[in-house]
Amino acid sequence: MITMVIGVSKEYCDDKQSCQNLLLELKAGSSSLSEIRRRDLLIIVWKNSVRRIDMAMIGVMDDTKQHEEMENDMFGVKEDTNLFEEMMESAKDRMIHSVEELLGGEFPNRGSYENVHTWLSSVLTSYITCIDEIGEGAYKRRVEPKLEDLISRARVALALFISISPRDNTELISVIPNGPSWLFHVDKKDLYLNAEKIADVVVAKDGTGKYSTVNAAIAAAPQHSQKRFIIYIKTGIYDEIVVIENTKPNLTLIGDGQDLTIITCNLSASNVRRTYNTATVASNGNGFIGVDMCFRNTAGPAKGPVVALRVSGDMSVICRCRVEGYQDALYPHSDRQFYRECFITGTVDFICGNAVAVFQFCQIVARQPKMGQSNVITAQSRATKDVKSGFSIQNCNITASSDLDTATVKTYLGRPWRRFSTVAVLQSFIGDLVDPAVWTPWKGETGLSTLHYREYQNRGPGAVTSRRVKWSGFKVMKDPKEATEFTVAKLLDGETWLKESRIPYESGFKKVISGKYHEGLYYLEGTVVKAEKSVPHAENGGKSVIKAVVGVRKKKSRKVTFSVNLIQRTYSIWLWNHQFKVEMNHQQKNQIV
Repeated sequence: MITMVIGVSKEYCDDKQSCQNLLLELKAGSSSLSEIRRRDLLIIVWKNSVRRIDMAMIGVMDDTKQHEEMENDMFGVKEDTNLFEEMMESAKDRMIHSVEELLGGEFPNRGSYENVHTWLSSVLTSYITCIDEIGEGAYKRRVEPKLEDLISRARVALALFISISPRDNTELISVIPNGPSWLFHVDKKDLYLNAEKIADVVVAKDGTGKYSTVNAAIAAAPQHSQKRFIIYIKTGIYDEIVVIENTKPNLTLIGDGQDLTIITCNLSASNVRRTYNTATVASNGNGFIGVDMCFRNTAGPAKGPVVALRVSGDMSVICRCRVEGYQDALYPHSDRQFYRECFITGTVDFICGNAVAVFQFCQIVARQPKMGQSNVITAQSRATKDVKSGFSIQNCNITASSDLDTATVKTYLGRPWRRFSTVAVLQSFIGDLVDPAVWTPWKGETGLSTLHYREYQNRGPGAVTSRRVKWSGFKVMKDPKEATEFTVAKLLDGETWLKESRIPYESGFKKVISGKYHEGLYYLEGTVVKAEKSVPHAENGGKSVIKAVVGVRKKKSRKVTFSVNLIQRTYSIWLWNHQFKVEMNHQQKNQIV
């Protein structure tokens, strides 16, 4: 046992002394641990942590009641107490799921391994969120020792888990499991083109739906359901704060389009103390899907963190949505998330959090910040090397809004919120808004040697890498195999769960063809677009313009990705990773101009 503890702590733990102390504490507590296996020890650590969570919650609640009359800021204490309880419940839930997965008999197949790794990482995220968000004062002094203990235990659990997992991922059995219970019984119909027809409930401002508010419809959704519950939200501006509890998994929200169905509010640090609670829409349920709507926070650039959308549930998907805010506009807080064809705009750290998230074919737009501020697109917060988290921006367009003064405002791709911050920008268009260094520090030298910032086959005026930062944690990737680690298949393990969402995704990479786009026929999921003009490649400084005609299917045609928004009557055409948006000509419906 002693040899195993020392071996695990040396090879896998960041905080080696704490790791050894905790494992030896378990040894002292039971003489039967002398011949224990690492896997069994891991389960003991998890179960011990669940008990510690319960003890912490009871102790803090009792202590808080005794000290309530001494607090000067009772509103802040209540908010902190609610946040503490929410994070502890989330961590406990993830721990229990991890134990069940490990005892399920199928470990270590790839899906099972990725599930447990994600959930244990989420546990640590919950604890760190408490440390970050709870305000300074007597309440924080009471809970901080308990949180530090739980953080140490979560790190040990992650280190133990990594130590029992195959070192080479090829050793994992490549099977697609049934997946967690919240993915069972997903409706196979085309959810996104016939929303009103197949929706369980309809929300409408004009009274034509069952409910007039989004919150009322969510309240009607069943708890702990294994069947998908679909809410169709008709055109309108819904001024409300929406929170989807973790007791409501498998929830789908479908709107009429990102410019037509809008959920908006103006929460900020000035009226809600903690960033976590400023979200206009907050989803804590596993298996959440959001399609064709806008999540907006209008508090403005001077109000500090103003989150438009926070997502904390595992296996969440956001497609064809608009996320509009300023600082911290999009908060992918934890677990696995996928964003497809979204429009995301903000100012400082406007994509921030500790989720493992992939963004494909998204428009990422920096806007004018508060005077004196610089724009930073990502602030990823991976805390340790064992945590499964990171952002991958693949086949996206990174540009400036029309109001951004690029001559006076610097814009960066990212900065490290935590030491092991991980961001990859792959095969994307980077506009001339970015500073040539592209990446910027958070505070001094912190994390510059341990972060993982990567670029791969990008294009556009901001993609020139000759003046990039010289940090040891930054790298321009040349090897496709290395870049593959940041794809849907590898980073998200998306093949085991994304198909159930019915949202299109690229599992790996598309081949990038340099030079010019030539005239010809291009295959579009059963249709053909004829490019009537040559279109210069963005890398060569040419503007991307296409005139195309929809025709019948032809045999010899090149594949491209094609999506259509029937409500807005617009098409999005992707030719070798570059997007061209074109509007349907109502006079000649077989033609796109």
